[in-house]
Amino acid sequence: ECDNGKKGIRLAASVKPELILLDLVLPDIDGKEVIAGVRQWSHTPIIVCSVRSGDDEIIHALSAGADDYVTKPFN
Repeated sequence: ECDNGKKGIRLAASVKPELILLDLVLPDIDGKEVIAGVRQWSHTPIIVCSVRSGDDEIIHALSAGADDYVTKPFN
């Protein structure tokens, strides 16, 4: 678990998780930058969970390499 994007990229590189759950709203960089950073070296599935529900946000995240997108809140 990480609280910022840059640390998340570094941790994913060292731990090699089987799945990444990612919020796009991070304090240091946008979550789409995290997706792009991870996609440079990994095919680990990335599921975005975000309050950003606009079509443009979803399309950009999926185009950056996210595997799925879930809008919050959800049940």
